[in-house]
Amino acid sequence: MTAPGAGKTGGPASKPPVLPLVLLGLMSVACFAGPFLIVLVLRGGRSEGWPPDRPVEWVTFVVVTASVVVLMGACLTAGMWGQRKRPHDRSRAPREVHDG
Repeated sequence: MTAPGAGKTGGPASKPPVLPLVLLGLMSVACFAGPFLIVLVLRGGRSEGWPPDRPVEWVTFVVVTASVVVLMGACLTAGMWGQRKRPHDRSRAPREVHDG
């Protein structure tokens, strides 16, 4: 019987890729801290409600929202980034016809 962390060959399992985990951590921070940042910045203007009355409030809202959207897209597509192209199966490749 092999150890729980062992791979198919009996050796240690390969380490998970770091980039998706970093992206997931950044997205978690942006999703949690972003709304608090928006509220803090919104309270600084003349009106504390919506819509924002200062450009810095709009910039903060757009940057936080865009960062969450970009990080979410990156997390969802991170699995495709590391895939290597598979070699073509020669049995399915069209055969060349040589005239002779």
